[in-house]
Amino acid sequence: MRIFLRIFFILVFIAPLQMKAMTVGETVVLPGRAPFTWTAQMDSLYKVTKHQWGNIRCHTYRKLCDEVCAQGENFTALEWMDRYVAEAKTQGNTREIVSALQYRLDKLYDFGWDKEFFSSVDDCLDYMYHYGYLHEYYLIFTQKIAFLLNIGRMSAAMDDGDKMLEDARKHQDQLGIALALDAQARAFLSFGDLNNAYHRVKAGLVALDKSSHDVKSFLQLNQDLMIVLKSMGDERMLRKRALIADAMYRQNHAVLAYASRAWLFLAEINLNHHQLKSGKYYLDEAINSAEVPELQYLPLLVDYHNKNKEYALALSLCDRLDSLLGDSRDDGKITALSMRASILYNLKKYKESAECYKLTRDMQVEAYNK
Repeated sequence: MRIFLRIFFILVFIAPLQMKAMTVGETVVLPGRAPFTWTAQMDSLYKVTKHQWGNIRCHTYRKLCDEVCAQGENFTALEWMDRYVAEAKTQGNTREIVSALQYRLDKLYDFGWDKEFFSSVDDCLDYMYHYGYLHEYYLIFTQKIAFLLNIGRMSAAMDDGDKMLEDARKHQDQLGIALALDAQARAFLSFGDLNNAYHRVKAGLVALDKSSHDVKSFLQLNQDLMIVLKSMGDERMLRKRALIADAMYRQNHAVLAYASRAWLFLAEINLNHHQLKSGKYYLDEAINSAEVPELQYLPLLVDYHNKNKEYALALSLCDRLDSLLGDSRDDGKITALSMRASILYNLKKYKESAECYKLTRDMQVEAYNK
């Protein structure tokens, strides 16, 4: 195990953030960075840190980081994250250090900064493992594997999944086993191996049932199972798993992001069966949650208005979808072209519709031959 070097923290985390005095409402423009507004909340948090110490100051740094992240200025947010980690390290509180490290990695993951993430993730894993924070260790390990999959490093993700599962079994940690099996399921799904993906995530849910009930982990595995079931075309089981996520949110106010994804699945299933009222209900729930990117819900919105015979609106939304997809030639573009062809046919623009269908078929052949 690598030693968690103090020098690493001194050089990277302790360096103070150089910031001139600012007034509320002022637009801050730093070289090479996006402008952001210095809000009243930021100003208040910044000022009180001068009179705080210990965990209280740590929590204030975290809140300030959240405020800056909300403005979209990730570089400045990273500086506050580093202050948060440095303050936790100064206090020598391992619980707070783990929270700070986990928070920092979560943000780097959200930013999509693979270089910064991978430069520190292994040291953080070593620290958590050394001090016995296995729950956080397995969560971060899962995050690392997900990041590897996102950037196309499939073999490395598979290797880390095997290593994580072996380690979790050695410690007889059922939550760790569940998360490792789920990570392996995602890797198999990336390879298009639906059978192994399905059996891994199902085994993960069984292991999770033997551990202390971790709602967020259950919802994550349930969501991954829904993705596999959709790929397998099993609508009956997909509906069942989506309704579970929906019920958990409504009864326990579970994480909204998981419910919103379930609502998208339910909307699609209902629209596929021309159950327009219920399809639109779930689609509106997903859109109003503000958790679903426009590119994910827009195809369903186009489909709804087309089936509801609102062809002009459907075509306008299809134009929006095309602009978001750009010049890509992936499945999303093929789906958009297919929907456009259907709308044009319903508008009795048969020649244009036929041209769209031909282009759709050509792209499908091209994708198949790759």
